Amino acid sequence: MFTYAIGLIYSDRTCKIYYGPKDRVVNKLMVAEDRPYGKLYKTEGAMNRQLNYYKKEKPQAKFYAL
Repeated sequence: MFTYAIGLIYSDRTCKIYYGPKDRVVNKLMVAEDRPYGKLYKTEGAMNRQLNYYKKEKPQAKFYAL
């Protein structure tokens, strides 16, 4: 069962990254006006590893814990 998620919402100039419980992230992506992308994770550790990667590779992104 997937319980955690990371959601990315891309606009022309920025990327907003939401992370946390799956239900909250999916709800945020469903109301996004721009280009949403999401991925689900089974454990919080797996989500955090990917989140650390995004923090290194996307320094211009804004991160939001849900």
